[in-house]
Formats: sequence, C-alpha cells, structure tokens
Amino acid sequence: RWDGAARGGGDEEQGGEDSAAQQVMVSSDNLSPRHDQDEGAMYARRGVFNTGIVFLKHTKGAKKFAEAWNAHLNAKEGRYARLTSDQQVFNAMAREEGQWPGLSPHVLPAGFPTTRVLVANGLLDGSTFRLGVLPVALFNPGHVYFLQREKLLQTMPG
Repeated sequence: RWDGAARGGGDEEQGGEDSAAQQVMVSSDNLSPRHDQDEGAMYARRGVFNTGIVFLKHTKGAKKFAEAWNAHLNAKEGRYARLTSDQQVFNAMAREEGQWPGLSPHVLPAGFPTTRVLVANGLLDGSTFRLGVLPVALFNPGHVYFLQREKLLQTMPG
C-alpha cells in the first residue's frame, strides 16, 4: 500500500471500503523526489497530475471515477467542455472548483507515515474519491525523465 497505513474499515463485499486505501492512483509532473518523499500528498496536491500513468483499483469508487471521467471528457457544456485533454479534465475534476489546491490529504491515524492519498472531487453524484499519488522517484512522467536525462548528457564529457 502506497500510504503504509494499516487496513481498516472492512472490504467492499461487506458494504464498506478500505478507509485508508486509494481508489485511483496517478503520477504527477512534480520535479522533486525529495520533497515528494518528505511531504507526500501535501507536496503532490500543489502540482499537476499526469495521466500518462493511471491505475484504478477494482472498487465501486474507482468505477464511479471512471464513469465521471468519461462523462466529463465528453461534456458539451459546463466547466469541462472547454478543456482539451484527458489530463486537463482529470486535474479539474479532482479539485474543488474555484479552489487551489482544492484537495485535502486523506487523514491517517496518529503515528502513521506521511500519506500519499488525497480526497478528490468530481464524481457525478457529488461524492469524493481517494486519489493516491505515485512516488515521483519511481514513476517519472516522460518530460521529467527526458529533461533530467538532457541535463545529465550536457554534463558528460565528449
């Protein structure tokens, strides 16, 4: 589990969902693996989520997310209609409209490590979903990897 929290709250078959686990996981365009490791969700929520890597857990919440993302991508009017990419729609739907950063960290019990899970918005019924942010050091988006690689190549002799 990305947030290291203990399992709690039951499972979906019993009518609940794991209270600490994410339902959707995504990479980010953040640039600092150190800040990402130290701050987790608090760092990630200030950046842009990168839909190059998205994982959906097999839960009702993730299914509701996928249905909402699809509906928002196909919107002909409203706040999502003007957006031109799946990544823009993802970022807009995850945040509270008109708020920055518009995401709250998922609260863990005292003594647990920094959470990587955010409470996100944008579902069709107005409910929230748990968004896990993948570690920057392990899941770099393409442009971050290539920018870092370019700097490395510039410093190499020859």
